[in-house]
Amino acid sequence: MSGTDYNYDDNGQFFPFFILTLTCLVTLPLTYNVLKKNEDIENTAPRIQSDFKPKHDDLIQAQRRAQKRKEFKTKRTIAVVLGYLIMAWMVYKIIVTKRIMPKIWDPYDILGLSRSTSEQAIKKHKRLSSLKYHPDKVRPDASKNETVETLNDRWVEMSKAYSALLDEEVRNNWIQYGHPDGKQSFSIGIALPKLMISEGNGKYVLLFYALILGVALPYVVGKWWYGTQALTKDGVIIASAGKIFKEYKEEITIGGVVAATSTGEEFQQLLKGPKSDAGLSKVEKSIAAPEAGLSDQDLSRLKEIEDPLRRKVLALLWAYLARVDLGDDTLENSQYASAMQVARQMPNFVVAKAFFKVIGDKVITPSALVQLVVKGRIIPPGTKHVPEVNEAELEDIDPEEGDLDALLGRKSAKSRRKKPIANEPTADFNNKENSIQPPLAHAPYFARNHSPRWRVFLTDAGAGRIGVPPFTFTEFDKPIFEAADNTPTFNMQTFKCQFQAPPQVGQFAFKMHLICDSYVGLDSTVDVVLDVQDMSKVAVVESEDEISEPDEDTLAGQMQAMKGGGGATGKRKKKAVKADEEEEDDEDEDESDTDGEVEEVSDTDTETDEE
Repeated sequence: MSGTDYNYDDNGQFFPFFILTLTCLVTLPLTYNVLKKNEDIENTAPRIQSDFKPKHDDLIQAQRRAQKRKEFKTKRTIAVVLGYLIMAWMVYKIIVTKRIMPKIWDPYDILGLSRSTSEQAIKKHKRLSSLKYHPDKVRPDASKNETVETLNDRWVEMSKAYSALLDEEVRNNWIQYGHPDGKQSFSIGIALPKLMISEGNGKYVLLFYALILGVALPYVVGKWWYGTQALTKDGVIIASAGKIFKEYKEEITIGGVVAATSTGEEFQQLLKGPKSDAGLSKVEKSIAAPEAGLSDQDLSRLKEIEDPLRRKVLALLWAYLARVDLGDDTLENSQYASAMQVARQMPNFVVAKAFFKVIGDKVITPSALVQLVVKGRIIPPGTKHVPEVNEAELEDIDPEEGDLDALLGRKSAKSRRKKPIANEPTADFNNKENSIQPPLAHAPYFARNHSPRWRVFLTDAGAGRIGVPPFTFTEFDKPIFEAADNTPTFNMQTFKCQFQAPPQVGQFAFKMHLICDSYVGLDSTVDVVLDVQDMSKVAVVESEDEISEPDEDTLAGQMQAMKGGGGATGKRKKKAVKADEEEEDDEDEDESDTDGEVEEVSDTDTETDEE
């Protein structure tokens, strides 16, 4: 009779493998995450060299250390350590636990016979065994701890073994099911200790499962979900973005920008409870001093705010920006030298040229995929000797038709004349292998590292709105400073923004804005015109390109040569020589035809010289 039994791992033989596997699935990915090098641009960018230390530098460094502790992934590190401890314990259990191997029923092993024993020898062995091991022929030996039951069980097993070797039907059962009695009952082992389901412990197991599945898992998923829903794609809290948008005006001043920033939701979380208006009067008195530099309009805007929390936030922002505790505004010689040392390392992007183009076309047609190409150099403030711009560097050469990497905006490894394109939000314009990062923003009062970012966008001055949304760039395609002395290289850098042209034909005037988010005064504005032409213009341009010079051996060619005074012949000569060079490079062309053409050109040149 067959049946199924469920057995638990009482001896601890299998459950360590189960626990080890689960722990590895969690610990190994976490280990990679913890040990993986942080590739954020703030951690890989170079630093501006400066010996300047601001006032209260100890407080700023404490904030930076706190930020580093947040980035250290402490919780994940603790989880990894615990995971490896559990894995080590499971490996130890696997090593020291004695293995219990299931015994396979084998008649040859029971009878002590070789598998090559013949049937006659087996029958003979059976007769001898019946005389020696039959319960009626043998008596229990107390010295061997034998009983009548053990003797009977041994003889029953021997009888089954002889039957499996001599009886055809029993032999078939043994071959098919592994036992002479036919199909046997089997047990399903659960790789968990029986202690877990024993009486009194089941409730703790259920509590553990309830905490994992009912509390921990929903908490983690909910935190992740609501965290992503609460932030914009740029990492700004949606509530803060909405409040700032409401404060935005068409003609907003710098003071208005600071006031709009004070509505951020983050400040509501930082200044909760008694912190909301504590010390407000002292801060307002400090920023109202003349050395703070606040305008009357900004002070009146501050006093008009009734909410004490927002009023304190705005006052703290002005106190931070105005550096009210610096005192004298004049710079000593050492301070001036330190300031110039930093200024000469600032990545000031000076635009040399900005234009529109379409890859592979000479004109821009409606709804075509247009590239805004911005050419410029890094010229830090205070640079004395700036070389002239090489006009050849201002050109942007189209990639070859078969170069898909370059056509898609990725630098081709085989092309030396194409420049990699900096980071762009809708396509991968970066060549990570050759890209150059600018130095981190020099902000000694800021408690976090920040890599400069440049935003390029187009505005429609007539309509007073943004025509093309901002494109973000964080890297350059060529070195911007010499490695030896940090002097500028003046290499021509290239930014490319790709967007769709308007569907209408006409000339569209835009203002190209290049905004640096890290330094004040390093922004640029350039007037650009997008000339969208009709599709018929493309056919005209292509037909003009296809028109060739008439041959000199024809009447039209001779007439043109006479009108041009030999000019056309000179052009013909250049074209013929160029064609001859191309034919020499082509291995499939017939050499005799090439020679003939060269001779014909030589005769034509001679006649022209004689004339």
